[in-house]
Amino acid sequence: MKTQILAALLLVAEAGVADASYTTLALPSLNADIRTWTDGASYDSLFPGAHTFNGVPFELAVDGDGNTAFHNGEIDIPVNIFGVTQAFTLINTAYGATAPTSATSVSAVAWATSIPWI
Repeated sequence: MKTQILAALLLVAEAGVADASYTTLALPSLNADIRTWTDGASYDSLFPGAHTFNGVPFELAVDGDGNTAFHNGEIDIPVNIFGVTQAFTLINTAYGATAPTSATSVSAVAWATSIPWI
């Protein structure tokens, strides 16, 4: 069975340590509507909307084509915010596959020109 990657909007960047502030970032591309999949109706009340999961705010969006998620591929999400110390995502695999079967992963790359990454 091919593992499919589903990322349903959502990257929240946290800058600051003592007084955490969150910046919700939209996915640059949505290409699937999970509300139309098997049991997808259970997601109807979530899209679109602002939600807080485990104290982290997320903004779940619907694009102009009715898509709610990025599905099956790789996506680059530019943060472009100085001082980010953490990033929170909502990521799922289709069929609930777990490691090592699942190909779902997250990589973080920090780029700096004159300021070292700490």
